[in-house]
Amino acid sequence: MTTDNSIDNVIARLSGEHKLIADYVVRFSKGVAQQDEAFFSKLHEFFDFLKKDLLRHFEMEELVFFPAAVDGAASYDTTLMVLHFQKEHGILEKELEWMLEQKHRFAPGQTDAALIETVTHFFERLKVHAKRELIELFPLIDADRRCKAMVKRYLEEFRTG
Repeated sequence: MTTDNSIDNVIARLSGEHKLIADYVVRFSKGVAQQDEAFFSKLHEFFDFLKKDLLRHFEMEELVFFPAAVDGAASYDTTLMVLHFQKEHGILEKELEWMLEQKHRFAPGQTDAALIETVTHFFERLKVHAKRELIELFPLIDADRRCKAMVKRYLEEFRTG
């Protein structure tokens, strides 16, 4: 496998994770509305997935894709976009941490409206964030050979570091 294919695989995986998040937002809304016990069990599993994989996902973006965009397509707009994404990561990480602390409150009959609203807003913000990365960041990187070269370099460092 060439490194370029490896980069494409990483981008495909990140894109798949973004789609997973968007799909989950819809399932969350339906499951909460129905107060389905099986849903709440799956919700706990999804929180565990977020704790492990979302934070790793953010880390890869911050150590590979964000610097590649800024270094490869250096401009005020690119830098501003990346800074905005980094800020959103910090906010989403803090919200996720809070939700994990509240995980025990997610059960049929125990989940109050305020908690549901908070989590719903979290998932909506996460969905919008992921969509913006897909339509703004990844195409910018894909269209610029310098960005691709930087992704290759940073990806190798990320994997060995």
